[in-house]
Amino acid sequence: MEKLIDKFLPADYHDTFVIKASKPTEQIVPKELIKKIFNHSPAWLSFLYKVRNILVKPFGIEGGDILTSEDYIIEDTENEAIMRKDDKHLLFYVSIAKIG
Repeated sequence: MEKLIDKFLPADYHDTFVIKASKPTEQIVPKELIKKIFNHSPAWLSFLYKVRNILVKPFGIEGGDILTSEDYIIEDTENEAIMRKDDKHLLFYVSIAKIG
């Protein structure tokens, strides 16, 4: 099976994690899974981002918000979704794919 992420390789560094789902794979939608993973953040993390933004503002550094996936999903099919975040120092890709 051809994967969408193959279009964006080779990468300088990558990790691969495989998790066996407890639900049948027909019920898992990769795009929705990316949203659930990246659009949730605990209150303490939001607080730390606010503190960081206050601390770096006097130095002319732009603060930012917690990463959300909504605007960063660049491709998706029923079996895979790709999220991309491009920053000054990092090009970050996430692929969630159903296998099997």
